[in-house]
Amino acid sequence: MLLAKIALGIGGSVVLAGVYAFHEGALRVSVQEHRPDGAHFSLFLPAAIVPLAVHAVPRQELENAFRGDANALPLLRTLSKELKNYPNSDFVEVRDGEEHVRVRTRDGNLQIDVETPQETVHVACPLEMIDDLARELEVRSPAA
Repeated sequence: MLLAKIALGIGGSVVLAGVYAFHEGALRVSVQEHRPDGAHFSLFLPAAIVPLAVHAVPRQELENAFRGDANALPLLRTLSKELKNYPNSDFVEVRDGEEHVRVRTRDGNLQIDVETPQETVHVACPLEMIDDLARELEVRSPAA
């Protein structure tokens, strides 16, 4: 009986941790190469991890990343807020021969889809994650 209670406690903790980790959604990246021995790669990460990962970046590296353009962080912050006002919108669609690129928002995600004869790439990034990342970068930026 004691073992069952311990297992239930551990199982419940794992489920709770999973729910918390994915409460903002998931960052999804999928790459498919179009050749006979082509690879298919898919990555799913909890969106909450990305803003937390900024803490692992040394401050000097952040300073170097934003040294060239002082407007990058305010622009990212404004973009992250404004994208929420366009929940299901198409922003860019370009067709050039056999290549096709599309940038849009769908169901709370910024989606970027690229199709070429060599590969197909799909990225879905939760808008909430972009907003959290922008806030975190502002806090850790050299100007802060």
